[in-house]
Amino acid sequence: MKSTIYLILFQIFLFFTSTTFAQEITPPLFGQDIVIQDQPGYNQRSVSVCSAFNGWLYSAYIMDSLNVSNFKVFRSQDHGVTWEPFYTPQWWIWDPSKTLNRVDLATCGSNLNDLKLLVGFSYDIFGTSYMGGLMRLNGVTAEMENDCLIYDDQEDIKDIDLCSDGNYTASGSIPGAVAFLYSQGNEVRIRISRDGGLTFNELHTIATCTYPGKPDKVSLAYGYSPLWDSGKFYAVWEAKNYLLFPNGHIYYSRSEGDLTTGFIPPVCLDSLNAYSSYQGSNPVICCQYGFLDNDNQNLTTIVLFEVPNFLNGGKDIMAFYNKEATTSTEFIPFSFTNPEHINQMPATAFNPYDSTFILTWYDKTLGTLPYITKEMNMSNPNSWNFVSDGYNDTQDLNEPHPQLCINPIQQSGACVWIRESNNEIGQAMYDFLYGINTNIYDKYTDSIASTSIAAPNPCNASTIIIFNMSDRGKAEIAIYSLQGKLISNNPEIEYHNGDNRITIQTLNFQAGTYIYTINTGTEIIRGKLCVYHN
Repeated sequence: MKSTIYLILFQIFLFFTSTTFAQEITPPLFGQDIVIQDQPGYNQRSVSVCSAFNGWLYSAYIMDSLNVSNFKVFRSQDHGVTWEPFYTPQWWIWDPSKTLNRVDLATCGSNLNDLKLLVGFSYDIFGTSYMGGLMRLNGVTAEMENDCLIYDDQEDIKDIDLCSDGNYTASGSIPGAVAFLYSQGNEVRIRISRDGGLTFNELHTIATCTYPGKPDKVSLAYGYSPLWDSGKFYAVWEAKNYLLFPNGHIYYSRSEGDLTTGFIPPVCLDSLNAYSSYQGSNPVICCQYGFLDNDNQNLTTIVLFEVPNFLNGGKDIMAFYNKEATTSTEFIPFSFTNPEHINQMPATAFNPYDSTFILTWYDKTLGTLPYITKEMNMSNPNSWNFVSDGYNDTQDLNEPHPQLCINPIQQSGACVWIRESNNEIGQAMYDFLYGINTNIYDKYTDSIASTSIAAPNPCNASTIIIFNMSDRGKAEIAIYSLQGKLISNNPEIEYHNGDNRITIQTLNFQAGTYIYTINTGTEIIRGKLCVYHN
């Protein structure tokens, strides 16, 4: 009872102190919603998305028809504009007793020769017993390379999550690291591969719940920076007391040393705040990774989870951050939602190209999926940049469960979710920043390239844009805000064969994220630039 009263008081406090109510941004930065595949008669749900080193996107969803379920994987080679069927399991028995609950994806590999797609899944049998699995596909050909990477450990798996190192490879991992987190019985376990997804022999039990508590939803993230190049995995999970409450505790743990040294003792996050104690559900975690340390010479981690919203009888999202996530378990609360609204189903990703966190969630009151960002140092943590109040074109949402990944070529977020048609059939959707029918996409459709880099990035007074060309000529370089406003341009710069360097003065730019374009007349190169001021 006390925790319920505290939660009501806390949500009233948030209502009067929050500075992050959504503001409309025009012109729109997201374009037309894209249907991943139209399948009349199939109820699509539980969509996921991930990206490869070269910008290829993979998406998977569960599809139900005639009381049986299967899943299907798709690939996009044009940044999500079109999707092609990539893999459908043929070994899956169309058995009405089996219901798929979740499918998740992760890639590993830095070239086409070692590109692997990992597919994890969980299902129940008559809603009483649970199973899970993990398979590996060739990321180019979709050839099944191993259909059961955890053959000896499949039973009683309730939920799963996959995470790879995003090609910011931890020392000692060749060609990269990927991990599979799962709740099994009364334990939370993780299997780690340091050989690019070929084997998952390294097993750690992160936590054991005491009866009647059992772990349920799990979430996994990876952290890396120059000072912490051994890499770490970060995990959160929900521990329910099935005899008493629909919600439960939210626990957190991380790699104790490098990826091989086990995990620290769990920390109960919901109990850090009396307003949310034993009220948590559906946790997600995200950690900073990339070629920069934060201003604490450390890594920043954020954790989000749902709590009851007693102001409106729905849900709200509780949020915490930790700027010393490699060495400390001290989390600080922050807020980003309008507590008058029903907010649920959070998802998050970290963008290493501008060092920002991206959040999205389902605002059930408005029927929208907002998209907001925040730099990794979390200055003024309750004030986030509302890039979009809702990137979904239509409000036919019920259980959208949005998901995010980062496209390394576009250097921005890619979003998937489930919308429901008039006959309440779910349909998997996709959209992305600077999408179809936006000013920037229409003007620079062919501009997506990986032949440039800005250093330093983020920058303060200036940065150098380095780009490679195969001939000589002249080009125009332009800087745009995220809203598509032209900030500066140089209509005539000379370039030569090989690497070219252009210095951009940013001292008079407002702190934030910008897009630069280099237009040669036959090719347009685009990249992202983050500016901060001490």
